[in-house]
Amino acid sequence: MQKQPSKKLEGEGSYTASRRYDANVRKYIASGASVKAASNARKAVEGPEGTQLKKAEQRGKAGPRRAR
Repeated sequence: MQKQPSKKLEGEGSYTASRRYDANVRKYIASGASVKAASNARKAVEGPEGTQLKKAEQRGKAGPRRAR
């Protein structure tokens, strides 16, 4: 007789962690902090550090550097 798989899968596919993450994201959005963070990000991109941030974005999109 085979055991039924447990609904309590934990580890890399942790249901508990997923539920906790989802709840915290909903709480963060409901707090209105995401609106302030977006406003701060817009000011940074449009401000003096914008060029540096855009270069960093391009490096990030390019992926990891390859060893020579």
